[in-house]
Amino acid sequence: MNTYLKFMFALLILLGSRPSYALDPIADLIASCAGKVIANGTLEYLANDDSSFMNDAFAFGRVAVQSQIERRNLDSQTAAAMEERLWTNYNALLETYTSGSWDASTYEDLLNCYRRLGNWHQIYNRDSNSGVWEMSAHREAAELRSSIK
Repeated sequence: MNTYLKFMFALLILLGSRPSYALDPIADLIASCAGKVIANGTLEYLANDDSSFMNDAFAFGRVAVQSQIERRNLDSQTAAAMEERLWTNYNALLETYTSGSWDASTYEDLLNCYRRLGNWHQIYNRDSNSGVWEMSAHREAAELRSSIK
């Protein structure tokens, strides 16, 4: 696990050093929250070997981002910026946990992210592509799991 976390921190530094494309507030919020939710699923998997929770967290975050891209017909530059924002927040939450600085405000922020993405899912879950996005997210979660254990 330590090697993985070192890799993720190095990735965070590399991503943080690149100039960032400005996202609109909705895209930024969804990508940020998706990264935190997926990181929470990863932490649960690492702590308890609970792959079902990680699958669900990954699908929850990825479907929100993908639906944002598809439904709003966002260009590839915006989609790439959303991906960057997602993984930056993913790494930031893992770093918060491993550094021991997880506190009540971190927990509350994470809960707010689940609420926000939940609201987003209620609005956009009627989309015919949501099942396809969820299947794709479960495959990505399996790849991520295999890379961290």
